[in-house]
Amino acid sequence: MSSTSDRPTGRPRTIDPAAVSLVALRLFDEQGFDAVSMDDVATAAGVSRRSLFRLFPSKASLVWGGLDEFAVRFTDELRLRPASESAWVALRAAYRVGATFPDDSIEITRHRLRVIRANPSLERGGEAASTALTGVIELFVAERDGGS
Repeated sequence: MSSTSDRPTGRPRTIDPAAVSLVALRLFDEQGFDAVSMDDVATAAGVSRRSLFRLFPSKASLVWGGLDEFAVRFTDELRLRPASESAWVALRAAYRVGATFPDDSIEITRHRLRVIRANPSLERGGEAASTALTGVIELFVAERDGGS
């Protein structure tokens, strides 16, 4: 009995979300966000449509994924700031750390920012993360300044 399936056997390969996102952002940057479908992204990235949607439930999530990385770096740095430091100085320092992207993510960040700038409709996609960051900042300032 022989199988006619081209499907590989064994454990499925691991998909790198950053690599998939970079492929998508290059396509969006070159062809326009609205002109590229999730099927186009899946094909170009060499992943199944199902796997793509498991990692990224929407096209906008392919674009906004990097904000999570910023938020983690920013929040972690806020926690490390000395208590003697003013809230303003601590926030500026944490922002610098959060906005300093590792060398291997510079290209993806540039594409991401170009796609967001070219597509004002994407601005809403970052609202949830922005709201969460605002809450972190408000709490930090309230705690640092004694709740005043």
